[in-house]
Amino acid sequence: MKNGYYLSTYTHIHPISHLYQIDLRHDHHIALWSKQDSKIELVHYWEFERRSGRKKHNLSFIDVKSCKSAINQMLKEYDLSLADMVEVWGTPGLETGTTISSFSAEEPYAYHSLCHLFSGMMTDCNVFYSQKILAFALDGGPDNVIDHRAREKDFYLGAYSDKGVTQYFSVPSPGVLWMFMKLRYALEEGSLMALGSAVNSTIPNQETLMNDYPIIYGSNDINHAFEWFNSIAQAVEGIDVEEIIDFDTRFSEQDNRIGIIANIIQKISIDMLDHLVENSLEKFGLDAAEVHLSMSGGFTLNCPTNSYLMNKYNFQSFISCPCVSDTGIGLGMGLFEFYSRMKKIDFKFESAYYGDFEQLNIKGYENYIHSSSGFDEDQFVDDIVREPVIWFNGRSEVGPRALGARSILGDPRAEKTKDILNDVKKRQWWRPVAPVIKEELQNEWFGSQFQSQYMLFTYEALPDKKNLIPAALHLDNSARLQTVSPESNPDLYHLLNIFHQHTGVPIICNTSLNDAGEPIINTLEECFNFALRKKIRVIYVNKIRLELQHHEQFPEVMPKKRLNFALEITDAEKELLKLQYNPFDLNETQLNLYMNMPELREFDITQQKDYLILKRILERYHVINDQVWKALQG
Repeated sequence: MKNGYYLSTYTHIHPISHLYQIDLRHDHHIALWSKQDSKIELVHYWEFERRSGRKKHNLSFIDVKSCKSAINQMLKEYDLSLADMVEVWGTPGLETGTTISSFSAEEPYAYHSLCHLFSGMMTDCNVFYSQKILAFALDGGPDNVIDHRAREKDFYLGAYSDKGVTQYFSVPSPGVLWMFMKLRYALEEGSLMALGSAVNSTIPNQETLMNDYPIIYGSNDINHAFEWFNSIAQAVEGIDVEEIIDFDTRFSEQDNRIGIIANIIQKISIDMLDHLVENSLEKFGLDAAEVHLSMSGGFTLNCPTNSYLMNKYNFQSFISCPCVSDTGIGLGMGLFEFYSRMKKIDFKFESAYYGDFEQLNIKGYENYIHSSSGFDEDQFVDDIVREPVIWFNGRSEVGPRALGARSILGDPRAEKTKDILNDVKKRQWWRPVAPVIKEELQNEWFGSQFQSQYMLFTYEALPDKKNLIPAALHLDNSARLQTVSPESNPDLYHLLNIFHQHTGVPIICNTSLNDAGEPIINTLEECFNFALRKKIRVIYVNKIRLELQHHEQFPEVMPKKRLNFALEITDAEKELLKLQYNPFDLNETQLNLYMNMPELREFDITQQKDYLILKRILERYHVINDQVWKALQG
């Protein structure tokens, strides 16, 4: 492979997908790489949701021209364009060079899962080439944009790698069960997991509902899993409220029922992964203490499962990246391609901070700045003890969780901190606020040695510590912890150090800088908008302290509108284009089938002959239940 810049892209281009908002991929993003001989560097990671404001950005580009324009705008920061790339991978219409020659659709495993797998197990090549790794890629299901046969294959992938020699095998995943819950109750998986751990109620014979739970490998198992899930949901929803055991009066009746179901699905998730790990260790004759566990895919955001596996099996370490959901496909795609073509590469995922950087600029907001000053340790502690502050510092983190670059920070010792933060972000009162802690002290406070650099583990506070940090704990005294070292984030570690010196507590509350339903804030203008709307008094921008004023004069009541990133068009333009691209008026169900089945996309629906053939084919298809279909789309 030539030296130079490479681009891995996880997006989509198609007029029908754009016009009818058909989701073939979500969490669109691109990754810029630099190759110098065997040395591979990740230069920048752009997540489209941060720029568009469209959470889990899933809007396809209408054409290649608009996609290239958007990408070139990002690359401009480095005085680069698509024309400067040696190769571009991952999105039909953009690909150059070998056009994904390292992967064949005839492979028995899905390309999507392979990319997830590599995003985890190759984050540190020193470990990958010298030690043993057991890796799992677990999510809801694969996309089929590149791998047209993905839905025919087993969806999820495991691997055992011994000094870089890797064996792949199919594995089950509980991810679809959480998707069914999300669709049924309109709550994000994280909220469902939090509610499940918070609600204390149960129903009679609850354990029997776990019997014969579905083992989900691929599309052939989805319908059965959906029927099973519905039976569980209906059983819990149908029971008389008087029969609910230890009804938790802190919550509504509906929340009690949802919490019970979430608790059932969580126990099944742990049980399924427990059997998977045990069987894999036996299959390859491994001692877990000599093996690193790597996890990737959206299910890896399930912190209690990760914690259970590490605590029970005592793996040597946990290897992952912060962008474990589909936000990490581009990372794995690039690593898989370099590895497949070069066999031996030198790469390390250095930190979570590969996103955008912005210099302090108060233009347009001068009237709202009461004072500006350099960083002062005593002042910072006074600020955070008084009320939560915004911390907008350095390059943004990648992935779905704020890791101390675009965060709101608060005092964990005051119960009111959690209430204030949940009110500011319009969240349910029971939602926990994640603590960040000095890495070397996590065992003293939470009784665990395993690092949680990317907030992927849940720990329970030790009995003598829990009353010291009420704002940082969930209702069951657990916490989704982020451990910080001087190397992983020196500025955040410094904050922890000075707070520890002043208060005796090496912990600060951290929640993401964003409003309800909004992606993490990306620009300083969005930050000012948020702070002024939410009446936040102090913000720190690249360690410069800004005290704000005149909040009541700020005219905006909604989040700052972000870029028209995928070049969305007016309703009038959309109707004209629909006539052009769908002249025979296929309905949205038919268009969904057409776009999601690669073998059907060979037909040109603008031509009457193709349309008539396609319509007859579509009429013979059994239309799958809408919730099942959405789950398959991820």
